[in-house]
Amino acid sequence: MLPYGAVGRFFFLAGATPDSTKVLLLVAAVPSDGLDLELVRGGAIVHRFRMMYPGRFQQVIRLAPGVYDLTSGPYAQSVVVPRLGRTSLAQPIPMNAAAIIGRDTAIDVYLEAYGASDAPVTLCVPGWCDTLTLYRNGDVSGATIQVPLARLAPGVTALVFARGWDRAKSSVFVGFSYPIEPSFDRALDALRYLAPPERLDSLRKVPPDQRPQAWATFIAQYGPRLPEYFDRVREANKRYSERDTPGWETDRGRAYVQLGDPDQVFVESDIEIWVYTRYFGRLKFDHRRLMPESREMLETLIARARSAR
Repeated sequence: MLPYGAVGRFFFLAGATPDSTKVLLLVAAVPSDGLDLELVRGGAIVHRFRMMYPGRFQQVIRLAPGVYDLTSGPYAQSVVVPRLGRTSLAQPIPMNAAAIIGRDTAIDVYLEAYGASDAPVTLCVPGWCDTLTLYRNGDVSGATIQVPLARLAPGVTALVFARGWDRAKSSVFVGFSYPIEPSFDRALDALRYLAPPERLDSLRKVPPDQRPQAWATFIAQYGPRLPEYFDRVREANKRYSERDTPGWETDRGRAYVQLGDPDQVFVESDIEIWVYTRYFGRLKFDHRRLMPESREMLETLIARARSAR
């Protein structure tokens, strides 16, 4: 919802009175040249957010409930600041923009609950629920909840918090690298060179509430290879990217991700020959494209590489 490539959003917590709402602007990616935003109400500037440096930015302010305009140059968008009562759940705040499989083990989510109710607060995701412990300070209870990645499938997952009849939701993103793939199917597509198509198809057919368990089974089988796999994907993007195609999806990138570096490379004009002595074959590229006579050989080398693991 932010301009100029910035990635972030607003969150709202109850203030000291219903007429004062705490507003958190959490930005995961500030543009390289910084960003200035203004909150305007009734033609007057209420607050300026000045982001001088790229990276993360967060700031908490207090505002009266109502509708504001968020502006930056020609950009303008409405922001509705809610009136939060003292008997409700606040909107959960994910403290990480995303979680990366192989790097992170959990996503931290901050939650506040208001009022004197001792009713338990629960967290549910597809296929799993847990009862949470919040710490009370007066009529405000809060805690940072660690949601284990083992309970989440790749893609976007909705976290549902509940206390009695109150519900509060927030979405979290789990993927293998940036940018995060927005769906389970798209996330699995990033693994097309790691596992056979039939193995990935079986994952796609799993009902949503069974995906975390199915994903855990998949990770038990392929998890040890994920770091090397995505190291190769990143390296392929550096070496072989073309104008509209990331490196790992080009012919040379596809060969590199699945086979690694060739043992020898011969280059003559626009012809490249990659020799894989360890797999008893070679590949020939013409203007960076795999030549027809090498397509069957690539599949043969991939099969030999998989059997050698």
